[in-house]
Amino acid sequence: MNIISSINDLLTFFQPLFNSQGYVLFCGFIMGILCQPKRKTITGIYLASPSKKKYWSMVKFLSRGKWNPDDLAKTLTTDSKTL
Repeated sequence: MNIISSINDLLTFFQPLFNSQGYVLFCGFIMGILCQPKRKTITGIYLASPSKKKYWSMVKFLSRGKWNPDDLAKTLTTDSKTL
């Protein structure tokens, strides 16, 4: 089983929490964190990410995003039961 494919399958559970551009940036951020073996700076994460979005798009996404921990927890607990 391909690990990248498995991670992408898991990330689809979070798709309803984002618009289409936000979801692409979210996936790029997560994959960048997982693929960056060194210090986790935004530049390192961006460079390790397979996302084709521009660097400043990711910075804006991370700094301006409205993160709702209740929705995240609900998604994790609800969707993890179907795995």
